[in-house]
Amino acid sequence: MATETNCINKSEVVRKILHEIGAVSENPPKNWRTSVEERLSKQKGDDGKPMKMAEVTIYQIRRKEINKKSGKNSKKSGKSGKFSRIESLVEVKKFADTLGGLDQLEQAINFLKQLG
Repeated sequence: MATETNCINKSEVVRKILHEIGAVSENPPKNWRTSVEERLSKQKGDDGKPMKMAEVTIYQIRRKEINKKSGKNSKKSGKSGKFSRIESLVEVKKFADTLGGLDQLEQAINFLKQLG
């Protein structure tokens, strides 16, 4: 017998927010990530506490939504070679900026290496 649950899917909430603020595009509005985090924190989870989600997860959800919108497979963008690597590096640089710069990113990577 199947039971109905009232679980809130945080990824679905983030997808909805991304579409509402117009962040599912190659040129999203400035401070889109902050806007997503603020709106997400106003939502209550199953436990009644404000929802939180890691920045990386928000970026991944956004990237998948962009790929869906453009008809690309989220695993394989269809781009190859040098352009794909440059585009990836630009994304890494943007993420590094959200952490406070490349030195902060390097510290985070070193910490992750220590974890195993």
